[in-house]
Order: sequence, then C-alpha cells, then structure tokens
Amino acid sequence: MGSLAPLTPAFAHFGLADGEDVSHGLFVGYVLALLGLIAFVIYRRRKSTQESPELKSLKRQLRDLERSLTACLAQLKNADEYPNECGLTEEQRKERLKSAASIRGKIDTTKASLAAI
Repeated sequence: MGSLAPLTPAFAHFGLADGEDVSHGLFVGYVLALLGLIAFVIYRRRKSTQESPELKSLKRQLRDLERSLTACLAQLKNADEYPNECGLTEEQRKERLKSAASIRGKIDTTKASLAAI
C-alpha cells in the first residue's frame, strides 16, 4: 500500500543525502529559473508594445542602415585584402566609399531622430 502512494519525500541518489532532501533544492532552483525566464519574456513583450510605431520604424531603419554599411565596408576590406579574387575597379571603389559616407550620414541623422523622440 505504501508503494502505491508514498507519504514520505523521495531522496536523491537513493537516500545517500544524509537525511536531506536534495531533490527539493534542485526543484526550487529549476522553478526559480523558469519563473525568471517567463518574467523576462513578459518584460520584453510589454516593452515592445509600449514603443510607438515611429520609434519601431526608426530602430528598424537604423538596423538596416548599419547592416548595409557593414556590407559595404566588408566589400572594401575584401577588395584590399584579396585583390585578385575580390578586386574592385577604381570607379567601383570610389562608388563604395561614397555610398559608405552617405550611409554614415543617414545613420547619424537617424540616431539624432531617435534621440529626439
């Protein structure tokens, strides 16, 4: 009868815990970690819903501009390091430098707009 419905707590490692219930401490730790994860997800969702659409749009635009600047600079760097494989003509190089400068200007104006909001 006792094996069907045990009334005493189970010990971890077959009762080698010297009378302490180690599994209870592990259970509490896992529950706290799970609650922390759930709280973080709720916090992130609430934070994202409180942002205005303009702010979301500016952040998205800033990410896109930074990504395109990184790609442009990577092309220039690859062309410098591997001229035979990824070489650019002088005209293409000037065009990439000009577009990188333009993108940097757009990033600065977007950051200024974000600071103003």
